[in-house]
Amino acid sequence: MKTVLIPTDFSIESLNTVKGALKQCEGENTNLILVYGVYLSDSITDLLFFSKPKYLSTLQSEKFTQACEILKNKYDSQIHSLTIDLFTGYNQQAFENFLAGHSVDELFVPRSYRFKTGKRGFNLIPYFRKSSLPMTEIEWRESNLALGKDRLAELFLVSENL
Repeated sequence: MKTVLIPTDFSIESLNTVKGALKQCEGENTNLILVYGVYLSDSITDLLFFSKPKYLSTLQSEKFTQACEILKNKYDSQIHSLTIDLFTGYNQQAFENFLAGHSVDELFVPRSYRFKTGKRGFNLIPYFRKSSLPMTEIEWRESNLALGKDRLAELFLVSENL
């Protein structure tokens, strides 16, 4: 069983990397981990009352959750698990520890997609690029029919030539 790590910004468009990764790992049972980078507060009070599940639920829209369910159903025979996690470290060594702790085998990143980060979020791509694990860049072309962002249909309108 293979464990892959994919960055996300909780947009439906970012899930195209998941589709590309599943095509690359075709025939293998796969554990998918979607990760978002966030800086935690330095306040002791904020840290005492911090809840990862609650924080993740504020980041995920209903459409994003539905899109993840659609992917799990479509690739049911291939996806063993799909989890979403936060990376809260500040350096490459913390990222390497995160990878080891999750037993990640391979990294997948989008080639040209630009992540949109929230108020305390940060781009994880530099950490992915410096990692010692194998990394695959996924390219996809947006369909001209996908005029609006964060639409569930976008997962199916993107060219199958990932």
